[in-house]
Order: sequence, then structure tokens, then C-alpha cells
Amino acid sequence: MTLSVCRGSALILTLAVLSACATDITQEETLALTDSELALDREQSDWQTPFWESRTNAGSSQTERPDTVSGDDPLTNIGLVLAPSIQDGRALVETLYSDGQGQGLRPLPGGLVAETINTADACQNQATASDACLASLAAYPGVRLLVEIMPAQEGDGLSAELHDTSLNAHYRIDRFANSEAGADALMDEINRRVAMAPWSSRVFQGEDGGLYISASRVNGLNQGQRLDVREPGKAVRAPSGQVVAFRPGQSVGRVEIVEFVGDYLAVVKTVSGQTPDDRHWITLPASQ
Repeated sequence: MTLSVCRGSALILTLAVLSACATDITQEETLALTDSELALDREQSDWQTPFWESRTNAGSSQTERPDTVSGDDPLTNIGLVLAPSIQDGRALVETLYSDGQGQGLRPLPGGLVAETINTADACQNQATASDACLASLAAYPGVRLLVEIMPAQEGDGLSAELHDTSLNAHYRIDRFANSEAGADALMDEINRRVAMAPWSSRVFQGEDGGLYISASRVNGLNQGQRLDVREPGKAVRAPSGQVVAFRPGQSVGRVEIVEFVGDYLAVVKTVSGQTPDDRHWITLPASQ
């Protein structure tokens, strides 16, 4: 498997391969992916209903992860986007979904990711993997690593582009097999990239005025748990431009989880220091 870094601040999410690293996503392609079986959107959720109008459904999930114990990190949200031109990718994607939690990852439903890309203001009329769009996806549905899978440009197999919304880093996997073994190789690379920085989330303000993070019990968080508010950290890059380490930002406050809203959101309140905004990182306390 050959890896290379795709540089630049604006890489475009591709649902069909039209260039070496990126191209524009069309509304038709996004909707086609949302409706596709390969989107693996098994929940059949009503994406049009604002989450703050569905708070009565909070806590109804049957897939809650047991409470974390001291030292456990929450599951990291990743977004998987499969090109519609891949006709037989179910084994690969189902392996990614089934193996994710055991490796500290939570693959989000493909339909949720695609629908968010299609409706988010920051993703309209510009490159989907632009800084603004990726920042929007980081806030909701909390995508840490956006993984787009497409046919390899040369020969058989698949290729992938990975966009790290926390470190503003972009990577390319040139070729891997469309199989369970290929999924394992891709998962290894996803894990390696995610491990570059600690678990984190972003806050955003809902229409009800509450502060939300896109993580929940399913990720392994607990009601009443306190999290640090940090200034943005900095990626450490080698002379080649490759991200090789991460330096966390200064802790400037603390928030507490006061309520879970379904499988994807938690309400937080400030208990000390600065009230976070969309530029802050919400992380586990350093002692944890």
C-alpha cells in the first residue's frame, strides 16, 4: 500500500474520481449516496427534524456503550463516504463498521454524513473539503476524520483520501483491496492518523440557546462528566510536510455534560473558566 500526502488547505470531497486528489461533489451525487444501500444508513432517521425538537427521544438508544472507566478514551467519530461508482463495496464497508468500535472508532451512518454535507451552509457553493466545510462537519455530526473511498486510478482495488478535521491534514492511500483484508489495512491507517491527536469535540449553539457537542453515551461519555476547554493545538510537521506529532493547546476552562440528546449529541454547561466557542477543543482532562 503506497501512501502520499495531498497538500493544500482546500481539498474537495470526491464521490467519483475526477482528479488526483479532489473534485466537486454535486447535489445529485450526495442524494444518490444518501439513498444508496451502501450508505449503510440503517436507522432511517428523519434528517430534516432539528435535534432540538426531538429532545423527548433522548436516551432511547439501544446501542449505548457502557459507561467508561478511568483511563478509557471516548470513541472517535469518523465519516465514511463511498463513491457511487463502487458497485460491490458492502463487505469492505461492513467490516469497517463492525471493527470500528473495537479499535476505538465510531463510524457514523453514511446517510447522516452525506445529508449534512448536502445541507450545511458552510459546504454550499464551495469545495466540500474546504476549511469551512470540514470545520462544520467537525461541529456536527462530529467528524474527526473524513474518509472517502473510491476506485483506484490505476489497476484494480480502491483508493482513499483521509481529511483530519482537527489537524487540517490530508492523506491519500493509493491502492488497497476491495475486501475484508483491504478494510483491515484501511482501518490500520485510519487508526494511525487518529492517534496523532487526543480525542476531542467541538461545541455549537443550538436554536434553543444550549451548547452542544457531537458525542454521546454511544461514544463512551457519561452524564455529569467534566471536560476541558482548550485553545486549538498545533500539529508538528516534518520538513516533508508530514504530520508527525501534536502539541495540545492551553486549558482555559471546563464544561460538564448535563444531558444526552439521542445517539449523537450532549448538552454541556460551563462550570469554570471560558465559555467555549467553535474554535475551542473539548477534551478529556489531562489527568484522565
